[in-house]
Amino acid sequence: MLSNSAFVLLLNQSNKDIEKITEALEISPEQLNYVIDSPSGTGLLRFGKKIVPFDNTVEKGSELYNLYNTNMYEKMEKVKFKERK
Repeated sequence: MLSNSAFVLLLNQSNKDIEKITEALEISPEQLNYVIDSPSGTGLLRFGKKIVPFDNTVEKGSELYNLYNTNMYEKMEKVKFKERK
């Protein structure tokens, strides 16, 4: 299924999936650095045969970070903080 997709977005991947992903998408070892133990907001985009690394990190506390943040632990802490007030 992955090899037939024209567009693939890869974020941090588990070690057990890396071998299969590398084989299916023809990703080089250098490119794997963007999806193995990578920070939030970084990854790889694949368009056809082109693979492009990206870094779209957003500064914590900024309006964009607060809007797009999906870290449930941070969201729970924010709710707890509001409840204490």
